[in-house]
Amino acid sequence: MNVRVLCGPTASGKTQISALLDPDRYEIISCDSRQLYRGLTIGSALPPPELRERLRHHLLDFLPPDQEYSAARFATEARQAIEDIVARGKEPVIVGGAGFYLRALMFGMFPAVADSVEREVARMEPGQRLDYLRRLDPLALLEKGGHIHENDAYRIERALALTLSSGKRFSLHWQEARERIQKRDTGSITFTGYTIVCNPSELRQRIQERAAQMIASGLLEETRMVREKYGECAALQTLGYPLACQVLLGVRKEAELHHALATAHYQYARRQAIWFKRESFCLLTREVLFRGFAGGSFPDNF
Repeated sequence: MNVRVLCGPTASGKTQISALLDPDRYEIISCDSRQLYRGLTIGSALPPPELRERLRHHLLDFLPPDQEYSAARFATEARQAIEDIVARGKEPVIVGGAGFYLRALMFGMFPAVADSVEREVARMEPGQRLDYLRRLDPLALLEKGGHIHENDAYRIERALALTLSSGKRFSLHWQEARERIQKRDTGSITFTGYTIVCNPSELRQRIQERAAQMIASGLLEETRMVREKYGECAALQTLGYPLACQVLLGVRKEAELHHALATAHYQYARRQAIWFKRESFCLLTREVLFRGFAGGSFPDNF
């Protein structure tokens, strides 16, 4: 089975390009760590309603803002969506910029964590989690040759939860995953497609324009509504929303928001671009400049 991929950094044009797809042939599976949350329409640059009505999207705008989401869960649910789309005679296209999610989907990195274990680990203090992981799996930590920094509270929590849930050390899961990546073992699915690349100055301009549009469209009001209903929830810890929260709390001036928002998004986009360039799975895709689609039609060989 062949599954097409359209990936690239934020604001690189993925939505505009995917809008060129034939809705009678394709359906989109979103690979975005923010657009999956309900209520984050503006700050996550959710595809417009008219596009979603015309071209079916999966794993988009469905998760309550106070719930956590993981790469393992994405990999499971994305594969289910792939099977559903193919069973109905259509072709799935993975569209997004969450490289870690994409890698988990392609190479099946980690098994899902049991809900009870996830809740148990979430109740622990950060220092307690670090000490626990140090005892169970010291090789997972950077200080012992692993890749998790001791200050990376999120990845420590995920690694500890996976270790406790699976009964196997996270470092072993990671080693097995890296071996699959090196062998390019994606199981029964072959992934092909495009990685979008943008000139840095062009990308910066696109991001500045997007930041201005977000503010004009009501980013602060959207943030206020989510915060009032869900408090300091998981969704508000994602890109851009902490800055909007600072304005609402009086910590940052509203006049400073555009510059801060554009800077944060550009820094994130550059990290994404480096990730896609570095990660070995990108060898499965062809790089393409956004302006290569300016003709308004999708390549026949996609």
